[in-house]
Amino acid sequence: MALATPAVHGEQAPPGSDKVAARHAAAPAAEPPPSPTAELHLAAADGDETLVRELLAAGADLELADSNGERPLHAAASSGQAGCLRLLLQAGADTEAADAHGHTAVHWAAAAGQEGCLRVLIEHGAQLERRDRNGLTPLALAAGKNQLVRAGRRWAAAFPAGVSAAYC
Repeated sequence: MALATPAVHGEQAPPGSDKVAARHAAAPAAEPPPSPTAELHLAAADGDETLVRELLAAGADLELADSNGERPLHAAASSGQAGCLRLLLQAGADTEAADAHGHTAVHWAAAAGQEGCLRVLIEHGAQLERRDRNGLTPLALAAGKNQLVRAGRRWAAAFPAGVSAAYC
């Protein structure tokens, strides 16, 4: 379908109309709906446990990362969605999967001050001593973001007995 107005009875088409027509002809068709995996990232971040269950049942890929290497587990951990985090872990999500910066879900939860998510990750065997590409552990990253100060004693309670500055 041409958008340029054709010349009628010797009239000329409006100036630039051929450029408009070319631009519209090159415009992409409507975007396809998001994949179950892309939706899983969003559902996990939003805390929509019902949708997370449905997407997992539909075969959404737990480990498919976005362009930054972030996975649904990271989205749930950083946004404080402990219920979704638990669902993803029960479905087999890898606690040690890292994004492009070397951050695991524990790094994300610690940096965001998400104590409940941190507890869930620790219960599922997540490593507290893992360092990111800058050499920072989750505890050091949390300290740098002032999350330790904000959470006070409650934050210290999230870590198992024996965790100390050695993890920094």
